[in-house]
Amino acid sequence: MSDEPQSHSTGLQGVLDALRVITVIGKGVVVLLVIGFCFSGVRSLDDSEMGIVLRFGAMHGEVRQESGPIIALPYPIDEIVTIPAKRLRTIKSDTHWYALTEEEERTGEDETATGTLSPGVDGSLLTADQNLVHAACSLNYRVTDPKKFIFEYGDSEALLYAHLDNLIVKTAAVRTAADAVGDPTGFGRQIIRGLNGLGLGIEIDSIGMNVEWPRLVKPDITRVADATNDKGRRIADAGSYGRRRENEAKSEASKIEFEALAWARELVGRTVADARTFERLYPKYLANPDVVRRTLYEDRMRRIVADASEIFLIRDSDKRELRIDLQRRRKPKKEAND
Repeated sequence: MSDEPQSHSTGLQGVLDALRVITVIGKGVVVLLVIGFCFSGVRSLDDSEMGIVLRFGAMHGEVRQESGPIIALPYPIDEIVTIPAKRLRTIKSDTHWYALTEEEERTGEDETATGTLSPGVDGSLLTADQNLVHAACSLNYRVTDPKKFIFEYGDSEALLYAHLDNLIVKTAAVRTAADAVGDPTGFGRQIIRGLNGLGLGIEIDSIGMNVEWPRLVKPDITRVADATNDKGRRIADAGSYGRRRENEAKSEASKIEFEALAWARELVGRTVADARTFERLYPKYLANPDVVRRTLYEDRMRRIVADASEIFLIRDSDKRELRIDLQRRRKPKKEAND
């Protein structure tokens, strides 16, 4: 009987010790929960984020744009919303693109289209010259004003997507099909100008536009483009040939003109020399005409005889011919350039 009170006391002490340990653990957990609750309003922003503090669901304070810790009251009093504003975001629009099969999407290669476009399946655009084209767009942007982007427009990304689709339609409506297909960069610039004017709190980084003819007529358009390019090449070749021939003709004309002027100067020089000789001999001729005539005659005959191989003398009385064969070797003429 004496052992029972001692055993009962030992069991009670064990229970008390267990309760004491549970109490200490419970207090520690409560302290940790209190500490965690107090620090639940602390977040750290990296370089690509902006932070907004919401108090009871409404924006409290200014947008935090610097990286580092941001402190707020614990939830549900305050809530910290982080926006990857400095990070590049991308949205894509293929509303106005033709439908692709799984095989085409997997391989990235379009099959030859047959039949006609299917309304509600194949997207398309009507251009200013009443032709159809397909367009797909990839837009890269950053959020620059989180307050406007998040709180003023609700689902801003869905709104941006809707505006992008509408601007694609409006831009195509004021451009010809050839202009839209041939200048996708200009097409994209016009869309960027339209988006910047909406004030959505974003900054457009770049836009990628792909504008194509319908697949049904693309082979014909390609042939027309090839023919147009060939026409332009042939016109350019003809122009080049014409300019070359014109330059050659001008060069030849300049050469002929130069030679004609040189010949004219030479002829004028000889004429002036002959005139001076005549002016010098004429007074002598007037003084002694027979002597001058005989002198000139003899000088001319010496020149003739010097180059003659045979001489014929005919007397006026009997008209008989006397032939004199000089049998001499003629001196070779000097070349013009010697």
